[in-house]
Amino acid sequence: MKKCPLCGHEMEDEARFCSACGEKMPEPEEKAEATVPKGKLPVVSKTPLKLLLIILAAIIALFFFITLVIIPRSEKAAVRSNITDIFSAAFPGIPIKKVIINNVRDFSSTWEKQADVTIVMDCALTESEYDEIYRFLYLRTLPSAESSRSEKPTQVSPLEIIDNSGNDYASGYWSRRESDPTVVPQSASTPAPTPSSQSNSGVSEEDAKWAVYLMAEETIPKYLNCPSTMEICLFRDCTIKDVGFNIWKGEGYFDAENLYGATVRSKWNITCTIKDGIIHLAKLKIDDIVVYNDGTQ
Repeated sequence: MKKCPLCGHEMEDEARFCSACGEKMPEPEEKAEATVPKGKLPVVSKTPLKLLLIILAAIIALFFFITLVIIPRSEKAAVRSNITDIFSAAFPGIPIKKVIINNVRDFSSTWEKQADVTIVMDCALTESEYDEIYRFLYLRTLPSAESSRSEKPTQVSPLEIIDNSGNDYASGYWSRRESDPTVVPQSASTPAPTPSSQSNSGVSEEDAKWAVYLMAEETIPKYLNCPSTMEICLFRDCTIKDVGFNIWKGEGYFDAENLYGATVRSKWNITCTIKDGIIHLAKLKIDDIVVYNDGTQ
């Protein structure tokens, strides 16, 4: 209801003239509506979107920095510290100048990582000292961090040892090891090893065979009840061959005590892949039981 401004008579809101005095009612005021010029859209502030993109980019950059820089550095530092500790305990009279961790590779299909290690000595080494250090560290499995039991252990491979006089004993290591009576006794009828042709694995055939043998020697105890009692067969008593496509297979035997203290002889079969001088375990079988299989073999 509205009132006539002249006589005060009440009437309907829709009435245009007063029914009492005939006075014309004033036109109602229309509400102003916001209009947008043709061809133009309302301007929306881009500040929140820009801020969101900046924050997202910062998060992505931080993720890659942690993944590619922080974690590898801490991982290399842990491996370096581990090697330094076990070396100092095993060879207290041989000083180390520095331990270089060139790379730590994480093979998703294997049960462990592999560290490319270079040890620079602060003294000159004899041939026998070099052999002893190489035998001690090559393919050695370093324990994972105590704070992370799910972390994969790290295996030392490949390994380079440099003394301060520039002596290089690496080229003849495997020949010396095979002829060493404390490692692989040889009879007078056993021919001396001869240099072999390069295989498709990036290493010589002799080096590859020894790497497979040492992999078996290092890995088998992990699956035994009494690992410290294991004695693997001699290198000359096992069979190791290149089956192609960087795959090497080996078989032999070992003796170890069971839970009752009796010494039992078992057979082992191992499959490894060797590529660019790097070896990793693909499959291991003890007697007729497959104890490890990465799914590739």
